[in-house]
This record gives sequence, C-alpha cells and structure tokens, in this order.
Amino acid sequence: MKNKHLLLIGLVALSLIVLTSVALASSGSSKPATTLAEMARIKAWLLATRHTVRDYLDTIVLLERLGEAPLAVSNIIYSCFAVFCVPLEGFAEATCSMVSRLVGRRRPRSIAPLMREMMSPAYLVTLPLLVFAMLFPRLLLSLFTSDPAVIGAGVWSLRVVALAMLVVVPADLWAAAVSGTGDTGAAFAIEAVLSTAMVACGYLAAFVIGRGQEYVWMSLPVAWTACLVLSFLWIRGGRWKRVEL
Repeated sequence: MKNKHLLLIGLVALSLIVLTSVALASSGSSKPATTLAEMARIKAWLLATRHTVRDYLDTIVLLERLGEAPLAVSNIIYSCFAVFCVPLEGFAEATCSMVSRLVGRRRPRSIAPLMREMMSPAYLVTLPLLVFAMLFPRLLLSLFTSDPAVIGAGVWSLRVVALAMLVVVPADLWAAAVSGTGDTGAAFAIEAVLSTAMVACGYLAAFVIGRGQEYVWMSLPVAWTACLVLSFLWIRGGRWKRVEL
C-alpha cells in the first residue's frame, strides 16, 4: 500500500515537472509556442488544483509511516474533511466563473465586492457542519466507523480540521478568484506552495518534533493560510493583469 501511494505521488510529480518544463521551454518565441506553453500551464494547474486528491496524498502518506492505527483514523478524518468541502466547492466554482465574467467585461474593481458577497453564504453553509463537528465529534465519526478506538483517537484531529475550515473557506474562494482571472501560472504556483507547505509542516510535526496525528493535521490550516495570503495579495495587487486576454 505504501509503495502504491508513493508511486502515485511520483507519477503526479513527474507529470507536473514535464508540463512545467514544456511551458518554460516553449515560452518566448512564436505564436504556436505561446499556445503550447499556455496549454501546458493549464494542464499543470488542473493537476495541482485537484486538492481533494492532493490533500489526501499529502497527509495519508505521512501518517501511514506512523502506523496502521493513525492511518485508519486519518482516512476517517479525511472523509469528514471531504464532506466539509462539498458546499465550499460549489461557491468556489461560482466565484471562478463570476470573476472571469468581470474580467471579460473590464470591471476588475468589482472583484473585491464580489469576494465579500461570496464569503458570507459560503460560511453560512459551512459553519453548521463545523459547529456540529466541534460539539459532537464522536457522533460525526460514528457515521463513518463503529470502532470505538478509532472514534476516540480521531476526536482532536476532527476538531483541528473543523477549525482549519475557517481558513480553508476564504482561501479556496480567493484561489478560485486567481483562477478566474485566467492567470493559470500564478494559480499553479500558489497551489504548489500550498502542497509543499502541507507536506513540510506535516513532516516536521510527525518526524522532527515527533508529535501525534492531530499535529500532522495542523499542517492543513498552516498551508491554507499561505494560500489565502498569496491569493489575496495577487488579486489586490493587480498582478493578474499581466495576462493577455
């Protein structure tokens, strides 16, 4: 199982490296080369933004090395995290589409008000799930497993993930806004920073400091905070305007 996970990560990483290399090698000459570079950046961005798969690989492979029990618990915690993200993904897709429309209509000043409008309903839909997870973690975990040991071991990890969603919500929306501007290069770079930060923080917590799985899951809010800051600064700084539409 461990070898399969490592192989999958290797294949994804190799794909990203190849696509990025093509983009870099092709940028700078003729029109077809520019098109090829843009296609490579888009494909690399699509791979990086599959964060439901990426976050799973980033955390599970680390926790697998801690033993079978932490791995079993983390599979359940990840299932809860995926449920938390279901309503958020709808708002992220809507944000991306609406930002694209604003950019196409030459109304970049409307992006910030749009983000404020999208943030409130996204929190409104997500917060009930988070409050339920914080108050009744054992009940929520019991929906995924009947093992009392797994439920007991996953309580604090679930609470960490629930609190992390307070950062994931705005971060995902601002990252979607970056994608909506058409700046796939910046979107890919931000997603790469997110994934790198998650792996680095998780590895630090698990194998350098020697903490338990709940500390590994704390890499989630740290990494998504980096994503939030970078996405927000990129949009507010107007750097996406470098892209020719």
